[in-house]
Amino acid sequence: MIHISHRPVKPEVLERVFGLIFTTLGRRRNKSEFETVITALFSHTEKIMIGKRMAVYLLLTKNISWSDITDTLKVSTSLVSKCAMTLQNNVEYRRIVGDMAAHDAFVLGLEEIILQLLTEPGRPFSNWKAAWRNKKTIEERKSHGI
Repeated sequence: MIHISHRPVKPEVLERVFGLIFTTLGRRRNKSEFETVITALFSHTEKIMIGKRMAVYLLLTKNISWSDITDTLKVSTSLVSKCAMTLQNNVEYRRIVGDMAAHDAFVLGLEEIILQLLTEPGRPFSNWKAAWRNKKTIEERKSHGI
């Protein structure tokens, strides 16, 4: 469980700390550098918590049902509710998450087209077992959002 000290920190100090986080995370050139920094900054539990919260926001923008989100990500309905309220009240964050969802939908569509061209079930010289598995995976990703 993550604990924050009960002693308040001055707003100026918090602003500098958040600026440091932005500088540290925002200037990574590749995924490897980013993973190194994230691993150094956050514990395993914190990384899971942040990842799940980001996934909840993304799934909410894709209009996935709350029950599917809680079942898939193993999160509480109160977290989903909090994220839904944040999206409803924060226009700028809704736009950012919407852009992520649009990019994710584009990537999923591109993967689907490539897999259909290369390994469509019934296509001559294709591995039918792998083709059906790929088709099932894409259908699951469409319905569950992940």
